[in-house]
Amino acid sequence: MAARPPNREIFARLLYVREVGNEDQRNAANARLALLRDAFNADRRFPSARPVMPAIETECWTWWHEVSTEPVTVPQRAQSLV
Repeated sequence: MAARPPNREIFARLLYVREVGNEDQRNAANARLALLRDAFNADRRFPSARPVMPAIETECWTWWHEVSTEPVTVPQRAQSLV
């Protein structure tokens, strides 16, 4: 079994997808960030001792690997800078 990434890496990956992903990926990243925010509001320890936090982190990590296997697309706002 692969080692779990640090929690900060999960945030970094979600923020990266939020910047460079397509619209569906950005929406999904925002939803996952909202879940993490809600979990932190409920339990401010990091990582959380509550079962919901590891579940959300695992779900985010799994989703990241699904996104990372898709072809990279440049968002329209980034294309205007090229």
